[in-house]
Amino acid sequence: MRLRPVLILVLVLLADLLASGAAVAWAQSTPAQREKVAAANEAAAGALCASIGRITLAKDVTVDQFLARTGGTEQFMNTLREAELLGGPRWLDDQTCQVRVEITGRRVAYALLQIAASNPKKSPVPAEALAVRLGEWERRTFSATGSSTGAAEIEDLRPREEAAAWRGVTDEQRRQAVAAARQDAVRKAIQSVETVKLPGGTAVGEVLAAPAVRERVEAWLATRPVTGVAFRDDLKVNVQLSAPPAQFLDAIRKAVGADADEQAWQAVLREFEQRLNGPLGEAQVGGGPNEKRPAPVANNNNAFPAQGGRGAVALPVLPPAWTNDQLDAEGVAPRTGSKLKDARAAEADARDKLSAQVGALPLGDGLTIAAAADRDPEVGRAVSRALRGARTSRVDYRPDDVGVRMGLNLRDLWQELAGPAR
Repeated sequence: MRLRPVLILVLVLLADLLASGAAVAWAQSTPAQREKVAAANEAAAGALCASIGRITLAKDVTVDQFLARTGGTEQFMNTLREAELLGGPRWLDDQTCQVRVEITGRRVAYALLQIAASNPKKSPVPAEALAVRLGEWERRTFSATGSSTGAAEIEDLRPREEAAAWRGVTDEQRRQAVAAARQDAVRKAIQSVETVKLPGGTAVGEVLAAPAVRERVEAWLATRPVTGVAFRDDLKVNVQLSAPPAQFLDAIRKAVGADADEQAWQAVLREFEQRLNGPLGEAQVGGGPNEKRPAPVANNNNAFPAQGGRGAVALPVLPPAWTNDQLDAEGVAPRTGSKLKDARAAEADARDKLSAQVGALPLGDGLTIAAAADRDPEVGRAVSRALRGARTSRVDYRPDDVGVRMGLNLRDLWQELAGPAR
């Protein structure tokens, strides 16, 4: 027992060393690296918001709908930005950073209750009823992963090997399309805030009419880290930039050289927060006026080619935000006298409900998993394999019925979708 204080002291010293080591590593990192880590953190917060946003708070009211009606999205995002970083940044290569964050259900629930209490007339769910509904979140934890890479390095990214449609596209055509999509994201970022009035009454668009100012702002946007790239099967490319509203506004302030009361700038920042949300650019391969567009490579099987690649549906290069989430569903079946039979019937009901939730998950470009399964039978088979792996967490034998709660780890679903056909 005498060794216990010594052991505690050693653990405390070790924790201090690890913390100081992390601080030293952060201090020694370059500005570009710190920018990529910040972008990855922002992407992770966005992924958290997307996954939590699909949860139902009341009948026909999701978290997303609740935030939209109360105007609390940015307030909620500020809470998610404070999620705990797990294990520090992970560098997949010299330019690509990945982070994993986690936040307790208690903090998330408290943020939602604050928004409801602050907007009682707008909230679709009264704060008192919401508090009851969120009581079970005490035991929940939400996590997500965010990634970012350098703006210049994205031109070297390639579609997945199974993306048959891209086999006829040359490296130069692919690079040009990625660069054009990035430039389109820059254009859309500026376009989204052009009508915002700066202190003094001048609109952002009027300020950016000066070529020197616009050039500086566009250069800042063009060098922002990239948090998402998708090579679509229609030979279009999507590129998402990291342009946090506060940093974007600061870049404009520096380009203009304007000065004003900070309170006035805070009002402008609120406008930016409402209008700017991860600018997403798009470009078509061979989109130039004199360039011949390559035809997509056909897949005669309308599913997986023989080597395991997909034809009818091309998956995004980066895993969707929901891959770090879990779906839960409760199935119910009436009591018939056989506990085993009744539990199996409730499990089937829970799987059907999970299947409906899975079908609504987005794959990008407005395509849901259900729509993808209609186009590509192998997607449906992959979903079925994942659903067979759903786990039962609780069985309640009640007087009149049986309730079964099942959960599906969406990382397992993504592995089934992205893996080779079986």
